[in-house]
Amino acid sequence: SEVDYYHDGNYSHTNSSRYWLRGKADHNFAGWITRLDLDIVSDRDYLTEFNTGLTGFTTSHDRFREIFGRGFQDKTADERFNTLRVLKSWQDMSLEGELLGINDVRLDKSNPSPLWKLPALKHTGLLPMGDTRINFDWDADYVNYWREDGTGANRVDLYPRFSAPIPLSDYLESTASLGVRDTVYFVQEYGEASWTGDDTENRFMANLETEIGTTLARNFSYNGKEIHSWKHMFRPYVKYSYTPDVDQTDLPILDSMDRIPDVNLFSYGLDNFFNIVGLKNGREYERYLGFFKISQGYDFREEFTDEPFTPVNFKLGFMPVRELRLLYKTDVDVYGDGFQTHSLEGGYLSSRGDMLLADYSYNEPYNIDSISLNARLKLFYNLLALYQVERSISGSLTVEENIGLVYSAPCWSVEVSSNTTPDDQKFMLVFRLANIGNPFGFDLSGR
Repeated sequence: SEVDYYHDGNYSHTNSSRYWLRGKADHNFAGWITRLDLDIVSDRDYLTEFNTGLTGFTTSHDRFREIFGRGFQDKTADERFNTLRVLKSWQDMSLEGELLGINDVRLDKSNPSPLWKLPALKHTGLLPMGDTRINFDWDADYVNYWREDGTGANRVDLYPRFSAPIPLSDYLESTASLGVRDTVYFVQEYGEASWTGDDTENRFMANLETEIGTTLARNFSYNGKEIHSWKHMFRPYVKYSYTPDVDQTDLPILDSMDRIPDVNLFSYGLDNFFNIVGLKNGREYERYLGFFKISQGYDFREEFTDEPFTPVNFKLGFMPVRELRLLYKTDVDVYGDGFQTHSLEGGYLSSRGDMLLADYSYNEPYNIDSISLNARLKLFYNLLALYQVERSISGSLTVEENIGLVYSAPCWSVEVSSNTTPDDQKFMLVFRLANIGNPFGFDLSGR
């Protein structure tokens, strides 16, 4: 009955049948670890329209992430991944299997369609070479890429490597590794595929990596009331990575492994780590305080002859108290463009459950300038105030804003909240009863 609603709004659905089926399951048996993830939605608009409330995307994502340690893809993703993974680990190797099916809710479903993995296998290992200091490790991958329309393939990728320390000095940490990669494709055509190459393709390439560094550490005394010393670990290093330029134009493009870029990069950096040592209640303790890292590279590839230096990368982490964490990252161009990116993240969690999370992102090449804030404050009489906002500074637009007030009793709670987006505003009054509307066996009403 609301034809104008979804036509004028460029929505991709009608109101006849809409749903979101999601679920996760973890199972461990005899050393085998199994993880199941389901995420099936009726249309691409569902998760953005139904974003609030007990069954909305935000609450579901937070609950699953809290219980299982993983949530869902972004609510705007048009290809929803559904996976079954099985992992078995031994002392020096592991075997992983995966099945991947994709719920395709794109508006344009023309060729090619999404790639499924039916199945994918990965075997990795690390073995010392006898009494030598040489290690042999490997990645062995097989995947059967299937799709309804387009080019797929059975791909086998073998990547063995040798690594060993270089005895330059007792005060230097020196390592080198050499690897070779052979990838074989058995190309398949599905539906209206338009593959023009051979049915069988092969790629062979090698890579070399070396690193030399040293670590210096010192304790400094400090005449504080509780803190009596702090530790500084300082690690300068240089690295070199080389991967030759190999023609890969005859290979199908299935994922990022099919186009491995050439590398000829010399890089260097300084890593600093800080800990504090103190006394509390008569007992000595040591706590992480922060880090500061700086790095840059020099690119020897021909296309970078005029500007071989990469941007200088800075990373700063700081935890002045246990409850507060700060992280800042930036890239500085050395050829006159100055700061290209900024990323500032902060998090505070009090002992009584108050929370404040803030995130600022700036990326000049991609025209990103945004900020987000998520706050939770415990008030009096079992009252809890919630606030969340995401704002695009470059577009002068508030993407989403949520305000809520929750009263919690032992067996029930009530929430008054609002959700505001550029196109919609919702007001909700929600009642919760303990263990109703929650995942099996979990009571999250008191969060």
